[in-house]
Amino acid sequence: IDSAVLADEKARQRIVNALRAGLSLSVAGNLVGISRDCIRRRRSHDPEFDAACARAVAEYEEMLLSSVNAGTADPESGNIVADLSAGDPKVGDSVRAD
Repeated sequence: IDSAVLADEKARQRIVNALRAGLSLSVAGNLVGISRDCIRRRRSHDPEFDAACARAVAEYEEMLLSSVNAGTADPESGNIVADLSAGDPKVGDSVRAD
């Protein structure tokens, strides 16, 4: 039944979209009624699907990095990365890079 689900393009796209949104393989699989192991097996046998999943994860990670970088530009944002780079005294020296 797992392979039948992944034969459906809509199910594969739903998984890719879930990964792009930052969801885990387990949660992505649950959305279409399959296990993360099934997704992993399909990825190992389907280079196109594997590439789409990898791109989706990379896009999510890029979005996270952009968010962090945007936070570092504004020390007033309340972002700990911004606090670290601005030398906020509330952030202990033990976590600050020298």
